[in-house]
Amino acid sequence: MAMRRVRPVRIDGTEFENRQIVGEQNRISSTYKTYLKILFGLHLTVLIMMWAKVFCENAVTYFGMESVFWRKLDLPPAYLWEYVWCLSIIPNILALYAMPNNRVSLHK
Repeated sequence: MAMRRVRPVRIDGTEFENRQIVGEQNRISSTYKTYLKILFGLHLTVLIMMWAKVFCENAVTYFGMESVFWRKLDLPPAYLWEYVWCLSIIPNILALYAMPNNRVSLHK
């Protein structure tokens, strides 16, 4: 005996509006992810400068490494928040791995 086939619901083209809404949300999401990655890059450049400052200060203080350039800069000692901020690379890396790979060019 042949089984009776059931036709899928909304196969007549009425789901078109829902597909358009979901597609727009994905395009906006991928655009904002691009902006977020740019901000992560800017954060990384500032973070590298902060690492250099903290590392050089610790090298002079604890290891006795003197540098003419470091002495000429005459920077104040690092505060506690600067040491904590140097660890902010960890949330950035986790956030980059958490983002799925969708691109704006695929939604055009």
